[in-house]
Amino acid sequence: MSKSPHQENSHTGVRLNRYLASCGLGSRRSCETIISEGRVAINDQQVRELGSRVRTGDEVTVDGEVVTPEREMTIALHKPPHYVSTRNDPQGRPTVFDLVPKEFKHLNHVGRLDRESEGLLILSNSGDLAHRLTHPSTKVEKEYLVQIDRVFDMKDRAPFIRGIETEEGIAKAIAVQALEKRLIRVVLQQGLKRQIRLMFAAREYKVKRLIRVRIGSLELGNLKQGKWKRLTERDIRVLETNPIGRPD
Repeated sequence: MSKSPHQENSHTGVRLNRYLASCGLGSRRSCETIISEGRVAINDQQVRELGSRVRTGDEVTVDGEVVTPEREMTIALHKPPHYVSTRNDPQGRPTVFDLVPKEFKHLNHVGRLDRESEGLLILSNSGDLAHRLTHPSTKVEKEYLVQIDRVFDMKDRAPFIRGIETEEGIAKAIAVQALEKRLIRVVLQQGLKRQIRLMFAAREYKVKRLIRVRIGSLELGNLKQGKWKRLTERDIRVLETNPIGRPD
C-alpha cells in the first residue's frame, strides 16, 4: 500500500494533531478525532491518517476553512465573586472575560469556578495545557480555602477523604485541614460541579466563602482580586512538567 506524501519521512514537519492543537482547535487527542472524521485536508488533499505531518508551505483546512497556528497565550486571573466562568452569559451577568483586555477574549477558561466562588482561574489557547490540567487521568491538585458557617467537626474529615455521595457523583478530597475553627483547607483531584459546596452541605455546613488558591504547581499568591498576569515560559514549563502539585 502506497503512503500519503504527508506520511513519508516522519522526521520532517509537525504532526497534524499537534498543528491543529496549535490552531486552537482543542487538545491533540480531540484533534485526532477531527482528523479521523475526514474533516481535514492538506493542500486540498483529505487526510485521515493520524501520522500525517504538516510541512512549511502546506495549507491546512478544517471543514474547508484555512487554519493557522495561534500564538500561545496563557494568563492567570484572580476571579472575584459574582462573575461567571463563561464567554457570553444569556442572563447578562458579568463574565470573567469582562476582566481582561480585548486581546485575551479568544482565550478559553481552563476549568471553572462557580459564580459565587473566587480565586485562581487559568485562561489559555493551548489545548494541550487545558487537557493536561483538566483531564481526570492527570489528577491535578486544586487547593481551596473554605470559610464555613460553624466550627468544623474533625470527625467529618474522614468522610471527606473517603468520599461523599452527591448529586454529581462520589466527591472526594485528598486533604482536609482546619486552619482555624471555621476556615478549612481542602485539596481536590476531582472537578465535579460545585463539588466543595455539595460536600460541605452533605455534612450540614454552609459555605460562606470559597477561594481557589492553587492549581497544580501554580499558586494565586498576591495577585489582587480582578487582576490578571501573563504566565511566563517558566511558569508554563513547570505546569507542564509538574502539573500535579506544588513546585519541587
